Amino acid sequence: MIYCYDCRFENRATPCLGRGGQRDFDKLAAAYIDELRARQMAGARPHDSWAWECVKELEYADPRSALFFVLVALDQLTAETRHCLAALAAGPLKTILDHFGDEIIAPVEMIARHSSKFRLLIAGVCNEAAIKPRIRARLRAVLARFGNGLRTPAIAPANERDALIGTRVFDDLGGRAAVAALIGLA
Repeated sequence: MIYCYDCRFENRATPCLGRGGQRDFDKLAAAYIDELRARQMAGARPHDSWAWECVKELEYADPRSALFFVLVALDQLTAETRHCLAALAAGPLKTILDHFGDEIIAPVEMIARHSSKFRLLIAGVCNEAAIKPRIRARLRAVLARFGNGLRTPAIAPANERDALIGTRVFDDLGGRAAVAALIGLA
């Protein structure tokens, strides 16, 4: 189990874990989205940002859990929190593709083949210079073959983006257990 700095050294009592000691991705995603919303309103990082710290740790130490987190957070977005698409793309997704691209690209491609909503998210990182050129090329190939036309969340038509916000990545892929197995968490 990966623990963030706050839980290891600040006695945070692992707020990201559920009763059974497993990571509670729903709780983590809800708190992360709340923190992003607070950042947008206040223009600064919230004082208590445990979810942000936990996700940062996952991004650099456990790319499979970080990818699963991205999918849970993506499915929790609403019309009110759709601005968080860009933060999910430029934050956790970009980091895991940058640092673990070779390891994680196959599940990312598979998810993108089946989920329009996820393709909208990866469109936000397919031109990132920090990501290896061969990984960017594979992202672009999926987008070209399965749709999206390389429209980032910021420039996608509002009606298209809003319609996709209402869809569920996990439904597109046969449920959470199927996605966990695809990613390698099962």
